[in-house]
Amino acid sequence: MVLLFLILNSLVSSVSSFSGVLALFKPQIFLNNNEIGESEKFYSYLYAIRAIPLGILVIVLPWVVTGIVVSILLFVAALIQLLDAILGLKRHNIKMIIGPAIAAIIHIICGLLLLN
Repeated sequence: MVLLFLILNSLVSSVSSFSGVLALFKPQIFLNNNEIGESEKFYSYLYAIRAIPLGILVIVLPWVVTGIVVSILLFVAALIQLLDAILGLKRHNIKMIIGPAIAAIIHIICGLLLLN
């Protein structure tokens, strides 16, 4: 069971990190229009500088560390994903709701499994 959730956790965290890379180089992918101004670029960069390093930590640390510290990291990642899902609700974007919600559930379960 732990191995399954470590793999799922790595998968959803990889998607999140890759989204950060896309936000750096193709921010228009996340917007409803193709016009990208300085404000849109700025917020895409803010997302990327959070998503990429956090995603890498959430991928790597559960494979090498167990206990409360890594569980807290996973719970923080889950909280961030839940907040992203709330933003998706506000934008009426089903992809922005389902993906982060699934990721949050996986982070929480993985964090609980690694508490032992």
